[in-house]
Amino acid sequence: MGIRKPIFLIDGGQSIQVVTDTLVKFINGAKRSLHIAIFDFRLGDPATVRRITGALKAKAAAGVDVKIAYDHRNAPKFGPGDDPAPHGTHVFLHGHFAGTSVKLQPVGWTEVHFEGIAGSKLMHNKYVIRDGHSVDAAVLMGSANFTDDAWTHQENNILILESAALSAFYETDFQELWAGGKVAGTGVNDFGKVTRDGLNLDVAFSPGEGRRIDHEIANLILDARESIHIASMVITSDAILQALSQVLRAGRVTVRGIFDGPEMHSSKSQMRSAVKIAEIDLLEKHFIAKHSTPYDTKHPEGLHDFMHNKTIVVDDALI
Repeated sequence: MGIRKPIFLIDGGQSIQVVTDTLVKFINGAKRSLHIAIFDFRLGDPATVRRITGALKAKAAAGVDVKIAYDHRNAPKFGPGDDPAPHGTHVFLHGHFAGTSVKLQPVGWTEVHFEGIAGSKLMHNKYVIRDGHSVDAAVLMGSANFTDDAWTHQENNILILESAALSAFYETDFQELWAGGKVAGTGVNDFGKVTRDGLNLDVAFSPGEGRRIDHEIANLILDARESIHIASMVITSDAILQALSQVLRAGRVTVRGIFDGPEMHSSKSQMRSAVKIAEIDLLEKHFIAKHSTPYDTKHPEGLHDFMHNKTIVVDDALI
């Protein structure tokens, strides 16, 4: 399995060109298809806009199947753990791709009842599948949205994996989003294992496999032998909070973590469970908080400098 060196973004640590160059190169390598699932796509830097949109339009015009599925919801309010991105992706994408060969699919906001996971439901993916199912298939993934702030002011990560087997799982998820135009029902039974070049990967997609993901992460934390390192914008999962609390109280392994201070505070303020609030209080005593710019609903276009990673390293396993 080909793995490119991951890119770790930090607030003010790199120019927007770093991610722009990476994404344009990835796009230009497509021979058959580019399938993009993205939560927030609102680039503002003129040069970056020209390069990214130009590369996508050029590939589509050359016969590559270029499709973009994006979050387009009308949620009544933000729930615990939601990513407070302002609306604007729909306008940006249609403004730049209407009348071109690039195909667009809005993924609407719908209430999902059967997963049992609190909060409103987002199409929160951030991946690009290149030439899925082929021997040359690759997936660009990570925590970064396609915005100026995500690439210059947020802590994020970007990883490229080359694997036909892995791309097949991502294609299943993408095709469900594309066909249904909604989050509900996607990801069910979309899980499995990929092994290549000495690496073992477990793959699963939410919301359909949300419970599986939740409990696999929690069990990995509980089984830690030496260390747990976490970088997550917020942590609100019942199973994961319980596992972390148990490990912290036991004190048998090293636990270090960082989260986004204002976003974690916002999530905690919306909770009603005293047990869950106490578990977050415990995390706050052991973890470091990034004091980012609080999200202002009256000025949604303001600076978004969140600690935006979603990564856990338990011993030698990476999530």
